[in-house]
Amino acid sequence: MNSTISVFSVQEFIQKIIEFPNFKYARGESREYDKPFLPGIWREEPSTVDRTPITSTSKYTIGELSILKGFQKKVISGEIKDPYFSSFIGDINKDIDVNSESLWHWTSFAQHYGEKTRLVDITSDSLTALYFASRQDDDQPGFVHIFMNNFNSANRNNLNLVEFGDTFFDLMAINEYIDDKHPVKPHDNTTAVISPSFPNRRVETQKGLFCFTREIDIQAYWGGQLTFEIINKDTIRSDLEKLGYTDDTVFPEEYSCA
Repeated sequence: MNSTISVFSVQEFIQKIIEFPNFKYARGESREYDKPFLPGIWREEPSTVDRTPITSTSKYTIGELSILKGFQKKVISGEIKDPYFSSFIGDINKDIDVNSESLWHWTSFAQHYGEKTRLVDITSDSLTALYFASRQDDDQPGFVHIFMNNFNSANRNNLNLVEFGDTFFDLMAINEYIDDKHPVKPHDNTTAVISPSFPNRRVETQKGLFCFTREIDIQAYWGGQLTFEIINKDTIRSDLEKLGYTDDTVFPEEYSCA
């Protein structure tokens, strides 16, 4: 069962956070959602995203692929420029291969540049989560969701350990080097946490990661949740600014959209 704690200042938030030594990840949301921690692509009601699977055995949808192809056009045209495209995707003109690791790279870039995907942004920095929870919507409380359970994790150094099915998101297993033996096999509703492939300044500043689930319409978390209700946002923003958490520092301009 989830626990909710109301906090009114940065100092109070920090004092309570340090009581949880097994803190793992956090997400800040500036208002209350019916389904917190739901990927943006599933949040829109009524949905305009075609949720039809691309194949009879796939959990990846036609609508998701359509969004990625639209994003690819922006990259090809130069509307969005980022040197990591060529490093991690290679030939940006090549059709997106939903059966390979390139699907992950395209999806993570698209999420980073504001497209709706099944990924959810999280952070390993609790104050970054507090910043996002207090950044806007002053007429209502924000929320910081704290996650303390173990997750299936991967990064660009062990991404090749993911077993690909029909698509990357038909995740079957992520090896965690448990005695170099059997991999962990998450259930359909298990959250996987993956470090972004492109270590640019914004990702580093936000200490950002992505997580996703295999199924449509499932919130990207499981178990061990604690929620902070964030009150008095304007004062909290002022205090965070003194600690170096501002729009300019959290969103450094390294690469730009044309």
